[in-house]
Amino acid sequence: DALTGYLTEDLQRLTADTVKSDVAVSSSVQDVQIWSVEQNGGENDFAVVFTVAQTISDDKKKDTVSSVYKTAVHKDDNGDMVITQAPTITGKPAKSAYTPKAAEPDGTVSAAESEDIADFLTTFFTLYPTATEKELSYYVSGDSMPPVKCADYVFSQLKSTVLNKDGDTVTATVAVEYLDSVTKMTQISQFELVLKLVDGNWKIIK
Repeated sequence: DALTGYLTEDLQRLTADTVKSDVAVSSSVQDVQIWSVEQNGGENDFAVVFTVAQTISDDKKKDTVSSVYKTAVHKDDNGDMVITQAPTITGKPAKSAYTPKAAEPDGTVSAAESEDIADFLTTFFTLYPTATEKELSYYVSGDSMPPVKCADYVFSQLKSTVLNKDGDTVTATVAVEYLDSVTKMTQISQFELVLKLVDGNWKIIK
């Protein structure tokens, strides 16, 4: 009965006998992970790949099983959705061998500029978790770095910084280490920023 709110009528008929009441096994869903949602055919049709982890119980034991399925969903112009394909077994996406090209310094930023920019970034990222929009305006042009209001984050260090100059701007690829004062975990945030000297002071412009 519950499935009538999700499946087309044809699918309801097709799957009517898949859950049998006379089997002495019960299951409960522990987790659902969506791997991908992609357009499939029409503009309002989507293919969804997902994993379901279930605990299967009988009178003697409990087992946790994880299965990967692909299904199809139609979304109409009102935003209402219906499943149009029975969840069909499929393979789990594997880890890709892709490795993005690492940023490398090209020697265009002098040692003095590097030190000056490092001081600027250290000051900025120390203030950033709690900075107001007005405070950020001293360091940022526009809204490229909106306020985050993460009072629990305490700046630890610049983990890595790569600087490259192009005309009057410098691209800074930086990893920033914060300590979460509540969870006590270390959090690494990565940024790619464009800096420019404005009235003698560095400013983030993008």
